[in-house]
Amino acid sequence: MRRKGEGSILERKRKDGTIAYLLKYEGARADGDRKIHYKTATGTTLREAQRELRNLLKSIDDGVHVDHTRVTLADWGVSWLRDHVAPRVGTKTHERYAEVFKLHIKPRLGNVAIQKLTASAIQKLYRELLESGRRVRPKMDGNGTPLPTEPQGLSAATVRAVHVELSACLKTAVRQRIIVRNPCEDVTPPKAQRASSEHAAVRALDADQLGALLKAFQNSDIFLLVATLAATSLRRGEALALRWEDIDLDAKTLSVHRSVEETRTTVLIKDRPKTKGSRRTITIDDGLISLLPA
Repeated sequence: MRRKGEGSILERKRKDGTIAYLLKYEGARADGDRKIHYKTATGTTLREAQRELRNLLKSIDDGVHVDHTRVTLADWGVSWLRDHVAPRVGTKTHERYAEVFKLHIKPRLGNVAIQKLTASAIQKLYRELLESGRRVRPKMDGNGTPLPTEPQGLSAATVRAVHVELSACLKTAVRQRIIVRNPCEDVTPPKAQRASSEHAAVRALDADQLGALLKAFQNSDIFLLVATLAATSLRRGEALALRWEDIDLDAKTLSVHRSVEETRTTVLIKDRPKTKGSRRTITIDDGLISLLPA
């Protein structure tokens, strides 16, 4: 008969030929009955697996054991965004990740235990988002009563972005040994439709249009900003972060070293532009130089 608190270690051969160790141990459920737990060891050697099993059994004896089968996708999403996303991306990107998770993933799958999340449930999520994922503000009648509205779906590109984020979230859960496999690997995400060449083409202003634009802003406080944007094609954040020392009138150059990033709560000046190639020096023409104070 197995004593309470005992455990065992099972060897499992992975597809790549390496050995994984599955920890099997006993814990008590809330109703007092026995419950068998399974967990893939985080270590790569038998000695490390034995040490992890001892720690798990001690956590049960001390009453601090955490059953990973009860971790919901919403719980893991909070940890993933805080501990794995926030340290490696900018504030605005983190906000966008958090918004996608909050609006599109959590309402439909947040209460599902992460180890019970299936590919079919994720596939259903994508279908529902395509059919009725868009939030529509209802119109009101004369009495202030909301009028019936037809459900509207998200674009294929947006749903694909949801897939990319959810897959990354679950991929990290696999690395952390919380789940064995990423169910997103068995899902078919929608194809993002390519924009037509008519919409994808960049339409530059002709001379008359450019003159009209500058004339419209001539007496405005942002005239130099508009003129710089028109003459250089800088990103808005790059232009807003320019300093006078970034402009060399004699050499007729402008150097991009930083960018402004607006978040929900503040405006940040980042010392590195959006991409590595964004840190650059460009030539400016005589027309822009004539507008700048000497």
